[in-house]
Amino acid sequence: MMEFRKKPFPFPAGRIALLLVALVPAPGSPQATLDESPPPPATLRRSSPSLDSRLAQLAEIDRREGREAASRFAAANAIAIDARQRVRVLIHPGTAFSTGAEAAIVARVRAFAGDVQGRVGDLVEALVAIEAVEWLSGPREIGWIEPGPLPVTMQVTSQGVAVTQASAILEDGASYRPSAEPIRVGVLDGGFEGYSNLLGGELPASVTARSFHPLGIGGGGVKHGTACAEIVHDMAPEAELYLANFDTLSQHGEAVDWLVSQGVDVISYSLGWYNAGPGDGRGMVNDHVRRATTAGIEWVGSAGNDAETHWEADFSDTSGDGWHNYTSTDEGNTVSLRKGDVFIAFLNWDDWFQSSQDYDLYIFDSSNGRLMAFSENYQDGSQPPTEAAGFVAPFSGNYFVAIRRFSATRNVKLETFFVTSSPNRVQYVVPEGSLAIPADTDGAIAVGATYWRDDALESFSSQGPTTDGRTKPDLSAPDGVDTATYLALGGPFFGTSASAPHVAGAIALLKARFGIYSMDQVIEVLYGRALDRGAAGKDNLYGEGRLDLVGR
Repeated sequence: MMEFRKKPFPFPAGRIALLLVALVPAPGSPQATLDESPPPPATLRRSSPSLDSRLAQLAEIDRREGREAASRFAAANAIAIDARQRVRVLIHPGTAFSTGAEAAIVARVRAFAGDVQGRVGDLVEALVAIEAVEWLSGPREIGWIEPGPLPVTMQVTSQGVAVTQASAILEDGASYRPSAEPIRVGVLDGGFEGYSNLLGGELPASVTARSFHPLGIGGGGVKHGTACAEIVHDMAPEAELYLANFDTLSQHGEAVDWLVSQGVDVISYSLGWYNAGPGDGRGMVNDHVRRATTAGIEWVGSAGNDAETHWEADFSDTSGDGWHNYTSTDEGNTVSLRKGDVFIAFLNWDDWFQSSQDYDLYIFDSSNGRLMAFSENYQDGSQPPTEAAGFVAPFSGNYFVAIRRFSATRNVKLETFFVTSSPNRVQYVVPEGSLAIPADTDGAIAVGATYWRDDALESFSSQGPTTDGRTKPDLSAPDGVDTATYLALGGPFFGTSASAPHVAGAIALLKARFGIYSMDQVIEVLYGRALDRGAAGKDNLYGEGRLDLVGR
């Protein structure tokens, strides 16, 4: 698969003398120096300037090694392939978007027997055969083709009901509201497998459910949304629940619009996206959130679980060889993996939305310098400033992530998120600014995670600020709690995924009992009663504090 490169980059073994950030690697983690001059561009660039590097590699692997190898590559690189072995792509227009441009893109997709799935702003989402991907980008109406992005679950009878003192309000029974109109909470997620078995117990006797996923409301066996809905119901048992699930970015927008049409008061959202925007509230997913908040809905979402798997810094090439220096002597960010772990690195930088600063991403085996995965997208003024690469670890050991300046006129601010199938140790991390999208959306409530037993901030809970300097998260709430869904899977529900529905349920409970308050007043009460943790006042760890409905 990698034979078109000259040879792996060698580096001398060594030890790290000083770590500049929070997480210390296992003893003996190697020091990476990519001291060979980079190969000429012609040996690096195999794909069209209109095609994402991962898609070009997928097509090549499918052609050379077969469909099974291509499917493995797709799974390790966050590329969605459906049951008919079609890859999901997002097509950016190459000219000003118009009816004619859209028609040309649709015609091109259909010419290769693909199916258009929907629109996302000016973009077209489609399913096409793997072997057809590299041929799509012919017409001038097509500017850039990338894999359709995938959301990540921010996981993990809730103990949070007692911890947040929601139980005190529930047991009091008092209600101050002008009417008996129910409060409606939408739960937006990837799937609600098994929810019907919990109706009348862990969930209300009836719920309104609508699937935008091709595999139905269960999402192909996804139970994450069911657990989130359980927590909302625990916190606000009188609220009506509206469950909606999706698979693609365009379906995400459709699901949001449906929840808006149903008149929900609150949306609980426990998902996050990478490389989907600059972290300042701009981006396609953020736009979906704003459609809800503009309609008067309180959007409550996970801050993210990335404080220990996030890094950012200005590009620095102290050795003058084109590779980023994490320290003056280290050009690789080491990660410890176990055999069989899926590892994906997402890279972006501050040149949104059409980048002319070109940087590339590589992952190497620390033991011998063998290249494991790479991403070499073009950025010539028409593409986003993003790269992503992943692989399945063939053995337990250390690997390292390296970033190379291909063609740039300035040292950009780099940001990476690392996603893996099991706990790992990343050598260089920066917890600050580790919010997942759309937690950065202005007007939405982002929620961090505190362990329910002791209010300690979870080490993984994502931190602010946003890239435009706003303090996030807005609140923190319990995780590590019990739900019927997660107990059946063998453990408690950890992560900001569990925290967000506590806050969504709290808003619904307060609004239901104090209906004479406007929603803005409800939020003001929520913030005012939060238990301040960390630095005095709102901060980038706990937000306004840990959720408490009574206050002390």
